[in-house]
Amino acid sequence: MLQTPNWHESKEIDEATRRKYIEIHLNELVIKKYQNLKFQHIKSTSKRSFKALLDKSKIAEKPPDVQDVQTYLTVAAKPSRYPLRKFCSVRVFVSAYACKKCGMKYCSLKKQDV
Repeated sequence: MLQTPNWHESKEIDEATRRKYIEIHLNELVIKKYQNLKFQHIKSTSKRSFKALLDKSKIAEKPPDVQDVQTYLTVAAKPSRYPLRKFCSVRVFVSAYACKKCGMKYCSLKKQDV
């Protein structure tokens, strides 16, 4: 086994087979490149913070004279007609009590120790 050389005659590949081989591998490379670019696009858009997205859109640099266009920075809502609702921090029910030390709200005196 060791005496036999590791050499063999190379087979001549005809031109049609060679072109077909190249075409198949080029198609695979194009598909992989497309998938990689698609993944990079998704990855780059999903990793940005909200502040980074606002900075990229350059909303703050747009002229403020346009009154009809509302952006995230210019939109506002009127104050509520109803009073602020208070919920229990433990059970998410309407709370009637609040802790004097920390201000945490709770719905019953039993939940005060929690």
